[in-house]
Amino acid sequence: MCSPGDSRQLERLTLSLDGLVIYEATRRSLEIGVEAQLTAEVAMVMADREDPVGILEALLKKDWLGHIASGYILRYVISRWHMAETRHEASLANAAAVFEEWCTVNRITGGMRQNVTRALWKKYGCVSHLWAAYYLTKDAHIDLSVHPETS
Repeated sequence: MCSPGDSRQLERLTLSLDGLVIYEATRRSLEIGVEAQLTAEVAMVMADREDPVGILEALLKKDWLGHIASGYILRYVISRWHMAETRHEASLANAAAVFEEWCTVNRITGGMRQNVTRALWKKYGCVSHLWAAYYLTKDAHIDLSVHPETS
């Protein structure tokens, strides 16, 4: 899910990812010598697929701060929870405070901790895993449009 209630974008992203999965399964089947037959409907899903990265990047233009906040909060809480000495820091309140500081330093409006916890996290918390994964791939300079075995 890209954002709650955004069913059109969710459908586009789902079809794009489904097409990519079908493509990869078919390609790997051919590599190992397994014949595959596709129905016309399945072939069209694969052929008409959009680039999922392009869809995600377009979504960032709409409420980008909410996406960044939700992904950051999840990464912050998980990273603190994994170490016994920082486990006590693993909370929404602490993550929101650090995010507010980052917004203040970078002169970004809308990043006050009250807005982060009451509005942004409330709306995007349920999809924070998607945005955390997206930003991790960006931070690691992973190009999701290139298959690792073909690059």
